[in-house]
Formats: sequence, structure tokens, C-alpha cells
Amino acid sequence: MVVPIFLDFAESGQDVVLEADLCVIGAGAAGLTLVHELRRSALRICVIETGGLDRDAAADELSAAASHGSTTLDFIATRPRAFGGSTVEWGGMCCPLDECDFETRPSMPLHGWPISLADLQPYYQRAHTALGLGPRYFDERLWSVLGIPPPEVDQRRLRTKFWQYRSPRRLPPHSPLRFGQAYRNDVASSDTVKAVLNATVVKIVRAPGRDAVERVEFRSIAGRRGQVRANAFVLAGGAVENARQLLASDFSGCSEAVGRYFMEHPHVSVGRLAHDDTRRLLPKWAVLQRSGQVSFRPKFLPTPDYQRERDILNASLTLEVRCGPDCPHRALADFARGVREKRRGGELARAAGRVVVHSGVLAGAAYRRSVGRPACPGHGGLVLYCRSEQEPNPASRVVLGRERDALGVNRAEVSWRLSDRDRRTAVDFGNLVGSELRRLGATNLTMDSWLDEPDGWPADILGGPHHSGTTRMSDSAATGVVDKNSRVYGVPNLYVLGSSVFPTGGYANPTYTIVALAIRAADHLQAQLRGGVPTHAWQGTVPTAPVFDPQPGRDSEPDLDTGSAAPASTP
Repeated sequence: MVVPIFLDFAESGQDVVLEADLCVIGAGAAGLTLVHELRRSALRICVIETGGLDRDAAADELSAAASHGSTTLDFIATRPRAFGGSTVEWGGMCCPLDECDFETRPSMPLHGWPISLADLQPYYQRAHTALGLGPRYFDERLWSVLGIPPPEVDQRRLRTKFWQYRSPRRLPPHSPLRFGQAYRNDVASSDTVKAVLNATVVKIVRAPGRDAVERVEFRSIAGRRGQVRANAFVLAGGAVENARQLLASDFSGCSEAVGRYFMEHPHVSVGRLAHDDTRRLLPKWAVLQRSGQVSFRPKFLPTPDYQRERDILNASLTLEVRCGPDCPHRALADFARGVREKRRGGELARAAGRVVVHSGVLAGAAYRRSVGRPACPGHGGLVLYCRSEQEPNPASRVVLGRERDALGVNRAEVSWRLSDRDRRTAVDFGNLVGSELRRLGATNLTMDSWLDEPDGWPADILGGPHHSGTTRMSDSAATGVVDKNSRVYGVPNLYVLGSSVFPTGGYANPTYTIVALAIRAADHLQAQLRGGVPTHAWQGTVPTAPVFDPQPGRDSEPDLDTGSAAPASTP
């Protein structure tokens, strides 16, 4: 049969068996970057995405997972299941990892990567171009680009770097690359790339008597079934889902590290700086500075020497406006979010009413945003907001729970466990920045009281969407799941992409590094699969018997039996 370019499994239709050279599971930043890099190769590529072109509550609900530990993590809000993955919602903050993030440390034997920053640098450069960013550096050199005097901090202990934001238009002042929209044409215009939407992988199946993967089996919430047989497979579903897929398909024997070392950046407030002090000492810190089609925001970091001296991890601190939930400056953003999330009835009507009532305030907010300033002026002061690194911790992990999702697969349970060093990093670094601000002349700086307590985190600690570490990269299967080429130990044709392979995460948002690693993997896979370039077109078949039949609620694993298949016809 003819296989459509976008095969939507939400629609009724026959079960399918597809054949490809490469099967990519997940159409987020990692998966779509890989496809984009390989789009001109002769390889037949099948992309399986658990969601559709837009977010859908039923698809998102498949991300639900129990959360234990330092705070409750919201996996539905932070892990969109749609073509484009988490880039459907991401804020676009881009920055590479630091050199010290790749290095081992005597007090932390699991810290560091099996590759160096120099190894990744060529791929960072290609990621930089793909993400539409500006100068190819993020350090103090940007102060002169922006024409702003740098703060006179103690450079032995503190340094400044910048986030970069893609900003092709004046409004909004930053416009993150939406991978689903940007790369949709890669699929639509390709004869060799096909995407299956609203299809969730429920089983990764090894070839009989071999370690290699033979096929993946998938189905829709409505019950439609399919499978892909390929020469190589790439898991690119995010840190929780990648680990869940391996555990649910019984790949835990590849490494005891499967699901372990789950990491997230603790997001905490460490203090407040008065508006007058901010305007006098750090006038541009809560402002997005624009240069060309890119915007920038500065941040403080501890120097590598200070990290080693104090035995702490990497971290960043920014000054941020925090509006209350009813702040009039939020009215338009709240209304736009309601429309995007398809809210109905009174909630959306109230949001629209606030836009009308506060139209004058919103006009001023629009102007401030157009020149890179926060929509809310923050006259009540600005928050000193810390995002810090988490050290690798085997007790912080993803396991399979007893509850099953709508497709019969065990849901994940996530234990986010932070160590004493994680807390000490935020406390030490917060106090360091506070002391420097006072030395520079801050007269109204209030540090948060939790910094003086002997242990524990503040009640408002947040964990965001920066999940990582559950299939970590290592030189050994004893401490990692994939090797330096992202291939799963003991499985020659199974790879993992995304932040789940990060051995350490630094302080930086992960997407910039995710894209670089995906480009690196594309080069490797093209070389590995070159000998298997197909001589025939895409194929698909209609099974005469069920491909598999998972039964939700059973205590045992789903019984996935393959039926016979009718002969294929080529497009």
C-alpha cells in the first residue's frame, strides 16, 4: 500500500507494518534535529510521535507519572506530547555547557563526560546556526557588543555570561524556534522521511537469538496498531520516557544505570533586590538586550576555581521580575495562553475581560516588551533567582510503577533526590552574589531566610522541564547506559538522544546541547548505515492478524504477538 507522508493514527484505518533504515522514536528537539540532518541522505527514516501536530490532553496524559522527593514535578505540563516535543512550549533560553561541566572532580567520581567540550564544539557551532542565534560566544565579550559596562565583581569568584534568545521580530522580543513548525516541511517534502502521529511505542523487541532490536510496536489510544522494522532505532522521547521505554521493554540488563541518575535544575529564590538598587547598580539585568535578531540576558556564575575551592557545583543567578497571579501586566499573556490551550467558558471570558479592563496598562507593557524591558516594571523589587546543577545521584531515579496508562504500559515513578552538595551549592552561591552586591553598594538587599537554616529547601523550590541523566553517557556500562556515540551498551543498533544521556547537566538549559548531540549522532549514524542504503522505495503492509494486543490492567507484561502480513506494494 502507499504510506502517507504523515500517517495519523488518531484517524481510523488499518493496522500497518512499516520498514525503514532508521526509526526515530520521538519528534522533539533531538528527534527532529536528527531527521533534519539526515533528510538528504538516501536513508528511509520513520519518525514515530506519540502526539499530533498540536497538543492534545489525551496524548499529554500519557506523560503522567508519580513524583516523589524534594518537590512534586509536573510531567504533563512540562512534557508536551506533540510534533515538536517540549519546544512547543519552551522559552528559548540558549547556552552551552561550560568546560568544567565536562570534567571529572576528585570529590565527585561520577561527575563529567566521556567526551570533552572540544569534542562537542564543532556541533555546538552547527547547533548555534540551526537555532538562529547571534555571536558565537556567551561570555563577557557580549558586554561590549551591547555597549554596556560590565559589573565590577570579583572575577576570581564570580563571572558573567549571557543567555541568547532568537528574536527575529520586535514583538514578541524573543521567538523560540518551534521545531515542529520549522521542520514540518522536512517531512512533507521528503520521499524518504515518513512520520506516524498519535502513535505511542509500547514495546521494543529484540530479534530472536540476537541482541539487536528487530522492531518497535506501537498503537494509538483508539486501538489502532502498527510496527516498524528497521536497521537502527533511536529513542528520543525525553529523560523519563526514554528510561520508561527501556525498562518496560526489559532492557535493564544492559546496565544497572537504566533509570538512575535522574537530574533536574533546582530553581529557587535566594533574595530580593530593591528596584532603586537594581536601577543604580545593575540597570540592564532584568532587561532583554537586543542586538540584530537576537536578544540577550546576563547572569552571574561561580568561577571554576571557586567551585573547586568550595566543593560546589555550577549555578547561575539572574534578576527577574515576579508578577502576582492577578497582575494586570499578565492579562494579555493569560488570555493568549487560554486560547492556545483551548480553554472554554467562564475562565476564558474572565481572561478576555481583564484584557479590556487593563487595556491602557497592556499598551505600556507592549511598549516595554518591544524595547526588551519586562512587561511588568517590577517596582516592588526583583528576585535573585538561582538555577543550579544537580550532582549525579543513583538514588534519584525513574522506575516502573504498578499503574498502567491507557495503552497498557506501566507508568513511570520518579524519585527526585537532591543531595547536601546540591543544597550547599545554592546556599553558598546565593550568599556569594549577595556579598558582592553589598560590596558594590546595594543598600536594600534582603536574602531569603532559608539560606541561614541548617538544612532543607524552601517550600517554593521548583523543578522545571530540564529532566536529564536517566540513560547517561559513560565509558562503562557499570555507570552508564550509552557509550560516547549514544549507543546502548550491548545493543548494537539502539541509540538514545536527548538530555537523558547527560552525565552532568551544569546550570544551562539543555536544548542547545541536545541539538548539538543530535547533530553529532546524525554524522555517526550516517556513517554506520551507509552500507545499508536501500535500493527500493518505502514499504508498508497491512497485517492480516493483530500486530500486538496489550491488555490494560494486567499484572504481567503485554503479550505482543506478530501476525502474518500481506505482500507490500510500493508507492
